[in-house]
Amino acid sequence: MLQVYPKAKYYKQSDLIVFIISPEKYEQNKVYAQLEMVFNNIRGRIADKMAFTITMGVGEYVENIKDIHRSYAQAHTSVNLGYQLEKFDCILFYNRMGIYRLLAATVGTEESEEFNRRYIKPLLDYDAKYHTSLLPTLETLTKCGWNLKNASAALFIHYNSVKYRFAKICELLDADLRDHELRLAVEMALKLHMVNNHRHM
Repeated sequence: MLQVYPKAKYYKQSDLIVFIISPEKYEQNKVYAQLEMVFNNIRGRIADKMAFTITMGVGEYVENIKDIHRSYAQAHTSVNLGYQLEKFDCILFYNRMGIYRLLAATVGTEESEEFNRRYIKPLLDYDAKYHTSLLPTLETLTKCGWNLKNASAALFIHYNSVKYRFAKICELLDADLRDHELRLAVEMALKLHMVNNHRHM
């Protein structure tokens, strides 16, 4: 890092190192490309020597030093989200975290808990009671753009089985998941569940 940014300031604590870099002329894409190069260089050097992964979080550029805490918080959030999404051994840019930035801010709120009770808990309870796989099926359906045929292929089960599971999910949630708005709500609930439970979907 210091080879690329010789004026960088850094702080070390246990297995954490924080760098504050000050590019002469801030060009976001150029700096991000440089940081990706640095990360790949570090990872390449230790890959064959040490059995652990590296995660690098990058906050946004701030004009004033008094706002540096904000950039640090963003980098920290990026790393935490990476762990929750099971994204290890990678570099994570806060402004590329997309919807997860918003979801991370809502975890633990009443609205988040309500989404869980409304769209996730009924399926979790049913799966636990009857040893079924409705929640994993729903996750696969969302990954496949709600295409039942593609989901059946991804799950390696018959198309009619996916149709049955989809109908059962709609019944348990008391929702017509052919409706776009309801599908969006369910997808958000699944992502919240993932962030809240350190699971990768």
